[in-house]
Amino acid sequence: MKCFLSAGIVITALFFGPVCAGDSARVIEGLVGKQPAKICWLIQRLKHEELGEVGIKNRFIFYGPPGNGKTTLVHKIAALTGSELMALDGPSIVESYVGRGARNIKNFFADVQERVEKTGKRVIAFIDEIDAIAANNKTEFRSEHESALQQLWLELDKCKHNQQVFVFFATNHFKKLSKTFLDRFGGNVIEIENPDRQTRRQVLEHYFSKAHIPLESGLLDELAKKTDSLSIRCLEDLAGDVKMAVDIEQAGTATPALVWETLNIVRKKFEHHVSDEERDTRLQKVSTYVAIVSGVLASYMNLRYLVLGVLPSGSGSSCGRVERGSDYGTGSYCGCNWCVGDC
Repeated sequence: MKCFLSAGIVITALFFGPVCAGDSARVIEGLVGKQPAKICWLIQRLKHEELGEVGIKNRFIFYGPPGNGKTTLVHKIAALTGSELMALDGPSIVESYVGRGARNIKNFFADVQERVEKTGKRVIAFIDEIDAIAANNKTEFRSEHESALQQLWLELDKCKHNQQVFVFFATNHFKKLSKTFLDRFGGNVIEIENPDRQTRRQVLEHYFSKAHIPLESGLLDELAKKTDSLSIRCLEDLAGDVKMAVDIEQAGTATPALVWETLNIVRKKFEHHVSDEERDTRLQKVSTYVAIVSGVLASYMNLRYLVLGVLPSGSGSSCGRVERGSDYGTGSYCGCNWCVGDC
């Protein structure tokens, strides 16, 4: 089980300086773009210790496509509110040994409570890739997953009135989560989407400037327009790939043609990529098709046997020497396709 404890998280994030007063309610220092309103509100409450009379649930789920800072956002919440951060990797919870998954959950929350008592600080408990145990599917060790999930529910119920413990979960596979699990979070299920056009432009400008490759304003606008399906991480990779291409070709500067060529290469990586949701849909369609074909074949075989007036009772290539009249058989055999030559 991987468990990481940290009192001071060093976060590498984007910083674009002060923002205007009108945007301040949706901006978190050190992060680019507008952030979820509820999270901005929560940070202010935690910073000023004003949660006592609010009664907000102390559990949240962040979901959305990978590469947009769900984990970084949790780290930032802990850093800005002066909270301790304790993190658990979802896939490491369940092991092949019976009962270890539930025990790992119990031990993790025991460590969280111990940290609260030892430091006197609020603790942000973070479990990444929660779909590893909360997905609504069947696996080889599904009973272990269910046991771990039930233990998690118990631990969440224990600390639901404890304003010194806030629990955050993250997942890239929201549709896989059990509805029973989601019901326990009320309105604290927050989507972290791919960046909008304005945010993409800010991100591109930041990373290209960081790579010492300044781009003209018009080119930045076009790039922001043409990268609507890419995450923040992909935009960072784009700037890095362009920088590498410039260094390899010793061009000294990035031409628009080079930038567009690099973007096309980045896009091709996703054109042939099949998401988990799409893969599940395809498998379901194939399963349905196979079931239909099998049913048709079975119906055809049953009809054929009825027309011939015989059902094979033996094994192998014979029909079991079922005797029929001369209308159907040859000699003492039925004459069906199960009987070839001498039964």
